[in-house]
Amino acid sequence: MKKYTTKKLEGRQVLDCIQEGTVIDHIPTGKTWEILGVLGLWDYAGTIAVLRNVESSRYGAKDIIKFDDVERDVSLVGLFSPKPASTAGEEGDAKGQITVSRIKGTKVIEKTWPSPVEKVKNVIRCKNPRCITSSEQEIDQVFSLAQPEPPVYRCRYCQADVHEWKINNPTNEKFGGK
Repeated sequence: MKKYTTKKLEGRQVLDCIQEGTVIDHIPTGKTWEILGVLGLWDYAGTIAVLRNVESSRYGAKDIIKFDDVERDVSLVGLFSPKPASTAGEEGDAKGQITVSRIKGTKVIEKTWPSPVEKVKNVIRCKNPRCITSSEQEIDQVFSLAQPEPPVYRCRYCQADVHEWKINNPTNEKFGGK
């Protein structure tokens, strides 16, 4: 069964709707490529649609990712949600909260609001130049959530807090790339 449908629009083939897959919506603009990296979608063989700077009356602009895999673990998307899931509910998304919808038979079967994850490994880097991970490259970069809102992660080795992060280069083997 084909997991998506396409149609012709102005001579181009475009993704119409997903029959089965995952939609990550309300992504802060500019974070899409990092999300693709942490989810291991850079070399994904399935179908992926990336929409950037989509006009939104609620958010101004947002990014959206659609792909034809319902089973993929997307918990790391919580790294990009500025608010914990407790601020969102069934009646509407909290402002700035990413949503993940699972689709089967073109219907949303599950909708979640990912929270910042409790522990991340080899996804963000410690910014402390004296940290052991700065000199010993083979040591895993491990962080625990120190504060949920706004998210702050603490290095397991030097206890330095990281308030802002850029996701590691997804093409680096140690961090999930090829």
